[in-house]
Amino acid sequence: MPRHRTKEERRRVVEAWRASGESAFRFARAQGIALNSLKRWAAALSDEQRFLRLEVAPSPPPPTTTIAVHVGAARVVVEAGFDRALLRAVVEALS
Repeated sequence: MPRHRTKEERRRVVEAWRASGESAFRFARAQGIALNSLKRWAAALSDEQRFLRLEVAPSPPPPTTTIAVHVGAARVVVEAGFDRALLRAVVEALS
């Protein structure tokens, strides 16, 4: 007679299968689970996990150093917080 597993038990089985690296067939056979059950549980779990929590890490602080860019005879000093588009335009004009 098939064993009824709770939702949490099915989740643990699916996570163990995914972590094992084994094929669904081999894992199910080794665990004594019907292959169709394992696949159905995995599909249900995937449907539940469609939305993931996204956490944005804080941006690192801007650099505090100053660099000098030499283009030919010109020297351009770039400080923290510079405007990238403006620097690109200056370098292109000097090239």
